[in-house]
Amino acid sequence: MNTLINHGFILNQTSMINFCFPTTTYYEDLHPSDEIQQGMIDYVGGLDNDCGSDSNLTGDTIGEYRIYDNPIFFWLNDQVSIHCREYLRAIGVDDTEVNLYASKAWPVIVREGGHVETHAHRNSILSVVYYLQTNETGSLCFFNSHSHVKDLPLQFKNENETNSATAFNPPVAKRLVIFPSSLVHAVDTHYGVDSRYSVSYDIMVTQKDGSNCEHYITDPSTWGKLK
Repeated sequence: MNTLINHGFILNQTSMINFCFPTTTYYEDLHPSDEIQQGMIDYVGGLDNDCGSDSNLTGDTIGEYRIYDNPIFFWLNDQVSIHCREYLRAIGVDDTEVNLYASKAWPVIVREGGHVETHAHRNSILSVVYYLQTNETGSLCFFNSHSHVKDLPLQFKNENETNSATAFNPPVAKRLVIFPSSLVHAVDTHYGVDSRYSVSYDIMVTQKDGSNCEHYITDPSTWGKLK
């Protein structure tokens, strides 16, 4: 498990920069079989060949938003579940109290010169990205919404972890990344002849039916549809 969290660093023996209000993200390098990995790549590659000449394609815009139902991605579904629970435990959640649902899962294709605009997934709880094919350009960029240092009327000579409002995460093939869906993010420009392939999941976290968890979203099995 690789949970990214800033606590602080020592300047000297008596002073220390302390990071408050951490933005906690997570990554893990997975180990699919060659057959499973290639099957997922071939599926997304088929969409790449059919989607015209645009510089990028997000599958949910063409109805490809339920690839969790495709057997090709069943292995990845299991990994998403395992590591979302690891992430929840790392941030102090009792994962035995919750159910996980993939509300959407879709491929993202970024061609040479393409990028994905700044956005957040405000219709889900956790966001997951799995990288299928990449030359490590087209970084996933996280934007800090509470960087009060950046709001000061000062000029910074260099950007570092004490003043940065942006975190760049180079894409690595077979790496899984998890972050809060409310975290504003984007994909930087991808350079390379081969397209950058990834799969995104929107994950809902709900209380289990019958549990007494006041602050969770209730499980859909308990909902009543109104006319």
